[in-house]
Amino acid sequence: MSSIVLNGNVAILDIPINTPLTITAKSNSPTNQVVTIKDGGSVNLMFSGSGERKLIGQAAVRSRAPLTATFQYSSQGGLASPKLNSGGPYSIGKNNFAVVVAENGDDNDYNDCILQIDW
Repeated sequence: MSSIVLNGNVAILDIPINTPLTITAKSNSPTNQVVTIKDGGSVNLMFSGSGERKLIGQAAVRSRAPLTATFQYSSQGGLASPKLNSGGPYSIGKNNFAVVVAENGDDNDYNDCILQIDW
């Protein structure tokens, strides 16, 4: 069974181990977005960037443990923690996906950074 647990600016994605995953991160903010994705072993990714409807990273991986995705954004004092929301995991036929979205607090639309995991 797959699930997403949010803890502050960290999303823990429990996805079946050793499943091929596609991870996609997008920005919809002029503020630099940073997403760090780890599984404690084989997955160690960092995506960053800014702009409207901009792809800031994509990777194909196989996770050996639950994934943690840590979201941050640039602020005057360095890196700050956004608010998170999530959806899924959803199953449509043989396809599965989960989404985590981040909000910096400038417009409350929860699309400043979007992380989608497909398997």
